[in-house]
Amino acid sequence: MTAAKRKPVARKPRPTAGVSTRDLKDLAERTARTFVQGFLGVVTLDALTSLDMTIVDKLAVGAIAGLYAILTAFAARGTGDPESASLFK
Repeated sequence: MTAAKRKPVARKPRPTAGVSTRDLKDLAERTARTFVQGFLGVVTLDALTSLDMTIVDKLAVGAIAGLYAILTAFAARGTGDPESASLFK
């Protein structure tokens, strides 16, 4: 008896704790972009003024900016356009 070949079933990505994979990728991109913007902003400001910040201080500013991006994204869930991270429709 020959075993019939099964057609592969396309699986939908499973949401993680109510958040889709697409949303997680979007959040990661926004967080990374905000971190880099915060870090480069402080590096530029330090070069133009006399802040005397260490590299750790500059990285901390970028990390805090990234954290706020994450908090904003979760606070904005359920508002605005459900197809984007926009707060407004």
